[in-house]
Amino acid sequence: MKVLLLLAVAAALTTGAAYAETWERTISVTGTASAVLDPDILTIELGVETQASTAMAALAENSALMEDVFEALREAELSDGDASTSRLEVYPVYDYEQDDPVLIGYMAVNTVSVNTDMLDAAGAIIDGAVKAGANRVDYVSFGLSPERMGEARDQLIESAVLDARAKADLALEPLGYGVIGVKSVNLDEGGGGWPVLAMAESRSVPIVPGGSEVSARAHIVFLMAKT
Repeated sequence: MKVLLLLAVAAALTTGAAYAETWERTISVTGTASAVLDPDILTIELGVETQASTAMAALAENSALMEDVFEALREAELSDGDASTSRLEVYPVYDYEQDDPVLIGYMAVNTVSVNTDMLDAAGAIIDGAVKAGANRVDYVSFGLSPERMGEARDQLIESAVLDARAKADLALEPLGYGVIGVKSVNLDEGGGGWPVLAMAESRSVPIVPGGSEVSARAHIVFLMAKT
C-alpha cells in the first residue's frame, strides 16, 4: 500500500510539474486600422413603372419605354455590359378602400442596373434615362472595385496586426513582460457605403460622391514571458 501511495504521489507531482511547464501566459489584444478611400465604381438602379388595365398592356407600354431608356444609356457612352436588366415584375393592383379588394389593373416594373467607372457621368446618366422615360431612380452609390478593395484590405490587415503588437508591447512593458510568440490570430474586415449628395434641379442632377472608411481588425492572442 505504501508503495502504491508513493507511486501515486510521484505521478501527481510529475503531472503538476508538466502542467506548470506547459501553462501559457497570454494577452489578448485587438488591433485596428482604417482608411478613407475614393470610389472607383458608380452603381445606379433605375427603371420604368407602368400601370394598365391588363398585364399585357402594362408590359407592352413598359417595354417600349425601356427601349428608349436603354438607347439613352448607350448614348451616355457606357461600355458594353455596364447596363443590364436586374428585375422585371408584373403584378395585379387592387383597390383596398372597398369592403372587398377590387382589381383595378396591373403594374409592370422593369429595373436596370448600371455599373461603370465613369463617376463624373452620374448626373448625365440619370438625366438621359429620365428624359427617355425612366420614372424610378431607386439607388445611387459609389464604391470600390474588387481589385482595389482587395489591395486596400491587404494593407489594412498588415497595419491592424502591427497595431495589435504595439498595444501588447505597451501593456506588457510596465509589468516586466514581453511578447515571445503568437497563439492565435483572427481577422475581421469591414467597410461601408459611400454617401451620395443628390440634388434635383430643373436642368440636371448634380451628384457628388463622398469617401468611405474601410477598416480591418486583428484579434491576436500573444504568448508572453518575463523579460
